Amino acid sequence: MDSLPNVILLMTDQHRADALGCMGNAIVRTPNFDRLAARGVVFENAFVQSPVCMASRAAIHTGRYPRSTRVRSMGLLPPEEITLAEALKRAGYVTGTFGKLHLTSMGYTLYDLGDDHEIDDARPFLEPCGILTTGMVAAAADPCKQRYGFDVTVGAGDMTWGYYLDWLQAVAPEHVKHHCAENWGLGRAGVQFGDSPPATRMFYPPIRDFFDSHLPAEVHPSRFIVEQTLRFIRANRDRPFFAHCSFVDPHHPFNAPPPYNRLYDPADMPVPAAVGPERWVPPGMPRGVQAHIAKTADSPPELWQWALANYYGMISHVDACVGRLLDGLETLGLADNTLIVFIADHGEYAGDHRMLYKGSLHFDSILRVPFVVSWGSRLQPRRIQALVQEIDVYPTVMALLGLPSHAGVQGRDLSSMLLGGPEAGYHHVTCELDALLDTSFVPSQTIRTAEWKLEIFPVDRTGLLFDLRDDPAEQHNLFFDPGYAKIREELTFDLLQHRYETKDPLPIRLRGA
Repeated sequence: MDSLPNVILLMTDQHRADALGCMGNAIVRTPNFDRLAARGVVFENAFVQSPVCMASRAAIHTGRYPRSTRVRSMGLLPPEEITLAEALKRAGYVTGTFGKLHLTSMGYTLYDLGDDHEIDDARPFLEPCGILTTGMVAAAADPCKQRYGFDVTVGAGDMTWGYYLDWLQAVAPEHVKHHCAENWGLGRAGVQFGDSPPATRMFYPPIRDFFDSHLPAEVHPSRFIVEQTLRFIRANRDRPFFAHCSFVDPHHPFNAPPPYNRLYDPADMPVPAAVGPERWVPPGMPRGVQAHIAKTADSPPELWQWALANYYGMISHVDACVGRLLDGLETLGLADNTLIVFIADHGEYAGDHRMLYKGSLHFDSILRVPFVVSWGSRLQPRRIQALVQEIDVYPTVMALLGLPSHAGVQGRDLSSMLLGGPEAGYHHVTCELDALLDTSFVPSQTIRTAEWKLEIFPVDRTGLLFDLRDDPAEQHNLFFDPGYAKIREELTFDLLQHRYETKDPLPIRLRGA
């Protein structure tokens, strides 16, 4: 390869796989994601390793399972881990992250450190996380490891909005109050989250984070994130760059900016099937999970339709921002020499099973995500049905660039499939989650094949089992059905075997003694 190509890791948050036109959705309008897919390779069955942000993002950036990175739900990615940004920086890339990185704790940053700017330096978190060791301190201070390998960081998370708000104060100060009223985080301009006016709440109570937004698209965080990314690309157009462009949307709060909050008429949105939870909720389900189910189970059709219309509006707005990015690459003459990987960190229930957001119930709506790889004319358009996982991003990018992955990477190199080789995916994919302070997130382990899904709640000794061939909507729980005891046992042992075979391979065993 004559010169190193540029790399963009494009990410959305809480974006389910079927919420794109290129994935068969006939309602949502995503022309720019669709054009990315039309000239690239689409993995139609890509799954995450965790249904929550930090564990999933750590897996993507390192190519390692959550239990290996020690980010099993929320927490901190230890600086000793090697990220894609660090590997590319060592290979000669200039690296930048814009938007939501979320490898450190946003809550601790806000409420304990009193800062609303995302902190991508691990050092302030080492002692409270219990890993203040000489090795960790040295790793965090390594020039190639500082800020997880990124030379430039402009954070904007769903709680740590500081860099964005500083910019908003400079360009449109009258809208600071609108953003603070409609988004989590520290208040500014005397306005806290949920203040009304200037916020206009919808369906409250019991829903706290549905808003008819007053924040225009032109000054929305998604626009800020893409413009910061383009600024970095323009500044580094003459050298190989790695840009992580990571949108917060369509993560809740549901508050699509105008005019996207009117793009879809709620009356035109489908209503979730009125399937009673008794058909799939197993006995012994943890109380927090039961409460999460019950919170919206009896909601009126209007709530689901409004939520979906705004969710799609948020996605269409992100799509417009992606269009700005793609157009910018073409204007700069960089489109053909830029490898773009698009993936989401997890999905969204969006009304499935009459639930919202995400949680410990590992339905496909939160486990299956978009995964598209595009590289100018170097990849022929293709759609791949094989099961793949988010930990495959790291080794695949490195292989496409002709660079070696470091020891400890657990994902698979998918480059052969991308370059036209036969489909060779996983027999099964897995998802894991540790407990969170939020009681709707409880320990759970899932294994999914093309035909079956088994989820086990080990602490509560209960679970879910679905026959995906006859029940793709996952409505009929067969976990306690004696007629399915054999398949439940086989999948349980498959899950145990998987956990054994995918234990952290580091350090490498050199000899038998």
